[in-house]
Amino acid sequence: AVNQLLAALALLIVTIYLRRRGSWGWILTLLPCLFMLVMTIWAMVSNEMTFWNVAADKRQWVLIIINGLTLLLAVAVVIEAMIVLIRPSARHEAAE
Repeated sequence: AVNQLLAALALLIVTIYLRRRGSWGWILTLLPCLFMLVMTIWAMVSNEMTFWNVAADKRQWVLIIINGLTLLLAVAVVIEAMIVLIRPSARHEAAE
């Protein structure tokens, strides 16, 4: 799921770049980005639950920790990106 997450985050960066340039093309990259983020995060949560819901002596702690940290970092990046997308760009602030 990490490679799909990387692709979704790359789309998110392109979306922010297009939004900052003032182009309306950012909407076209936002829709597939949101779909990929939702599906990938859903898969990562499902994997985390699968890793956790085994017998205590059979748990693979390395997978639990790496998947959990990756999930937390991805959510943090998405939150920061949404803040950037919602905030008005410098061009809009200068025009006012």
